[in-house]
Amino acid sequence: MTNQTFEQLKKTYESGRTRPLAWRRAQLNALRRLVTENRDAFVSSAMADLGKPAAETVLMELNLVAGEAQFVRNRLSLWTARHPKAMHWMLQPAAGWTIAEPKGVVLIISPWNYPVLLALEPMADALAAGNAICLKPSELSPNTSRLIAELVPQYLDPEAVRVVEGGPKETGDLLKNPFNHIFYTGGGHVGKIVMRAAAEHLTPVTLELGGKSPCFVDRTADINVAARRIAWGKFTNAGQTCVAPDYVLATPDVAEALAERIADPVFVPFGEVPGMGVSTANGHVGRFVAGMLGGRRVLAMQGRLHGYEGYTAQEVAFPVWLMAALGADMLITTNAAGAINEGYRVGDFCIMTDQLNFTGRNPITGTEPDAMAPRFFSMLDAYDPVLRQLARQTAEALAIPVQEGVYLGLLGPSFETPAEIQMFRSWGADTVAMSVCEEVIAARHVGMRVLGISLVSNMACGVEGASPSDEEVHEVAQTREADFCRLIEEVLLKI
Repeated sequence: MTNQTFEQLKKTYESGRTRPLAWRRAQLNALRRLVTENRDAFVSSAMADLGKPAAETVLMELNLVAGEAQFVRNRLSLWTARHPKAMHWMLQPAAGWTIAEPKGVVLIISPWNYPVLLALEPMADALAAGNAICLKPSELSPNTSRLIAELVPQYLDPEAVRVVEGGPKETGDLLKNPFNHIFYTGGGHVGKIVMRAAAEHLTPVTLELGGKSPCFVDRTADINVAARRIAWGKFTNAGQTCVAPDYVLATPDVAEALAERIADPVFVPFGEVPGMGVSTANGHVGRFVAGMLGGRRVLAMQGRLHGYEGYTAQEVAFPVWLMAALGADMLITTNAAGAINEGYRVGDFCIMTDQLNFTGRNPITGTEPDAMAPRFFSMLDAYDPVLRQLARQTAEALAIPVQEGVYLGLLGPSFETPAEIQMFRSWGADTVAMSVCEEVIAARHVGMRVLGISLVSNMACGVEGASPSDEEVHEVAQTREADFCRLIEEVLLKI
């Protein structure tokens, strides 16, 4: 099949079909439409393959492909024109000029980390040059590979552009053909295989392989700007970028200041994250904080989204899935809760041993979560036993009293009634609040370990005559902030 594909492309190229500028411009226009008209489909495929946020797919892949297609289209007339070449006096009166010619049939082998950009951007350049193209997308991003294979014949000339899906076998079979040029982006090991195969036919290659990417900073640089750019470059695409900074070389006079600024937290308001809602709850700042805590790299939320704010279960779960997509493998969830257990006291910390989801909702309903991980999964040990033990031992070492109990989550926003509290107690619940459950379900769905800790901010309605209020919750939280921070930081140090 791969040999047939090559022979078909060779026949098309030799017919002269790809040479006219009108054909090239039409293909570049079509390529641009391919990525702009199918934005949502590409976002979904990248999310399914890599957990890549929509913003990164659009900004770092789709927009760059569309921009490249437009850029080369606008310069075709200049690049393909005859350019006079000055002749040596001994060759006078001869005249000379340079003419850019297409190479023929080219092979593009693209990687998984930027499955759209590194497949279609080289295609834009090859189309502009008037070549016939065989594209082999990465088998490690199967959803994106399938989408590209479906869309290319709908938009581009199917006689001149072909997509071959598959793994190493299909790649090896393609490399047996005498292509006129090969583009490969990926690791050095496969790069050697590509180069050896190309050498059999004296095929020129363009190899973009791995490497080390240093940054150099001295006193002439704006330290704040440099720090932000280095951190951004390192974390973009979860670090899976060939030119992401690997290390920093700095002169002694700026090294310490630069390190401090890179270590400083980065704040991202919820509203700046595509697809995420904003927090309207009292006392919730509504932003992400990325930085270091307890010697560990953390991404924290100052505030959360709630069902009582009008958000769906999946919207509440979205930041958890986002953090998982960015590489987080552990969720530490905290909240303020009312005590159902009459043995608890206001100001106690309670390590969650299990939960009762009484919100009436589950974020895994629908088809989108099913694309991230299997729909049906176990909630045994929803709260990781090892993390619970570690939290308990750490609290004891710090002389911070802790309780352990079952947490019950409600939709809210009204506080529960005394009759409901009696019912919840009969079910085995020790604490109650209006958050956490949906986030924990989302975390376990994608395999994250979970530690949950509640601050007992009030006795539940009717317990010891209590009538909870929002003001009481916030007042108690302020008094226990220091101990809570100590506890979490020490837990992180021991993980």
